Amino acid sequence: MILQEQNDKRCGTYIFNNEDHTLGNLLRTVLSGHPEVDFVGYSIPHPSESKMNLRLQTLTKDSNEVLN
Repeated sequence: MILQEQNDKRCGTYIFNNEDHTLGNLLRTVLSGHPEVDFVGYSIPHPSESKMNLRLQTLTKDSNEVLN
């Protein structure tokens, strides 16, 4: 699931089902080295839920492009 601002495509929250810290830490590490990334972070909302939220903010490009 992708939650992206309507008027600003540089910010997005991506919800990954059935994922945990393994994917979250990997994506955070790889994306933080991208020159277009302003902020990237992830969270696990609750230990009993198998969800991982990734927040991505870019400088000029669409956050979907950078994530892909």
